[in-house]
Amino acid sequence: MRGKKKVYKLLRPFGILLAFTFAVLKLVVVTDIAQYIEIGKPLIIAEMSGTSKSLPWGYFQFPKLTFNLDGDIVCTVAFKSDSVAAYDGDYLYYISSDGGKSWHQSVEPQIDCSLMMNNGCYFQGPILENSYESGIELKYTPVINSEKKEIALYYGDEVSTHDYPRSFECQEYDPAKGITENFSSSFIWPHYPIWTRNGLTCTPGRPFYPFRMHTPGMIVQEEDGSLFAAVGSVGFDAETGALPNNVFRNIYCFRSENNARTWEYISQILTQPEYCDDSKDGFNEPNVMITSSDAYFIVMRTGSNSPSYCAWSYDQGKTWKDLSVFAECGVDPQLLKLDCGATLASFGRPGINIKTSFDDSCREWSHLMKIDESGIERSDGAEKATCGYSSMVPLDDDTALIAYSEFDYPEGKKAGKVVKRILVRQLRIKEY
Repeated sequence: MRGKKKVYKLLRPFGILLAFTFAVLKLVVVTDIAQYIEIGKPLIIAEMSGTSKSLPWGYFQFPKLTFNLDGDIVCTVAFKSDSVAAYDGDYLYYISSDGGKSWHQSVEPQIDCSLMMNNGCYFQGPILENSYESGIELKYTPVINSEKKEIALYYGDEVSTHDYPRSFECQEYDPAKGITENFSSSFIWPHYPIWTRNGLTCTPGRPFYPFRMHTPGMIVQEEDGSLFAAVGSVGFDAETGALPNNVFRNIYCFRSENNARTWEYISQILTQPEYCDDSKDGFNEPNVMITSSDAYFIVMRTGSNSPSYCAWSYDQGKTWKDLSVFAECGVDPQLLKLDCGATLASFGRPGINIKTSFDDSCREWSHLMKIDESGIERSDGAEKATCGYSSMVPLDDDTALIAYSEFDYPEGKKAGKVVKRILVRQLRIKEY
């Protein structure tokens, strides 16, 4: 290994002692290894100018980095309202053939090569469908109707499949045939939840929408090729059917052994009020990684400008241990393991932040490093912001590329003028 491993070995005995001590206390070990990552200068993928009306929240945001069939980097950018009624809105596609140094826009959607299944096809995720008026409130009584969160939750077992279908359409790309094909997918989920928000019913495929929109890391492939997925959803205690909280979202884990055709419930991480107040979403937007020590590591948000949490599983996701705060913020947490042994985590709001770990089990993490200037108001009244969503792909053994958004208000937010940019930076693990 390189020089960084030598230094890390010197620190390791101390780190192990800390890891053991804090593991007992169910805390993440924080070490001072942030100095060993080099953050490159920001490069602009694309930008748009407008006003708060012409470029409202959701438009030109939420970048997702993937690779296409040619090995080029693709940045997919949402260009639609961030609403349950606009899931099927537009996306923009930008391509780089030189490791993120230059970009051009593509008019054609790109194949996502993040996940090849056992059948030799690339999983593209569910077909995005808007929430809709189903009329179930006219026939069924919700278990809870939370006016504050505008959510009604129903027992799926009490709703007929005629009134609410259980299957949803997904897509896969077959490289042998050179075509994208649709297939039907469904959950095997005890105490299946059906929920509405603002009177619109969320579709059966809604838990998997983040995979297609911005978080392919919510699904990982296991050693035998099975797919393990963690989703965030309003729901019940899947073990008892009880309502575990006041309509917080929870994390539910599933496994598919038939190439995403069925997803069987495995485990859950339920949100309790001690983890966030009732103004927040609860556990949501999970990202999962199988570590070098074969542990399953998960990071998840609780809300905007709110702590993110993490946990570990040592039995392939059946149970989760040591639930603890990962960082004091963390919407859309992303995880990336580099071949040099470093694991990167990116997350946002406020700002865009990263943490680094050289620990095989992801127990030891660096202090948070802020990599942009969003949220910093300048003396001239200008201000920068970001949606807080980021995405990462590897460039080589010790270098990653991160993408995120930046909103520039050159005359201050009250003026209404805004320039939105999608930026990338290199994150390199330095020699030391």
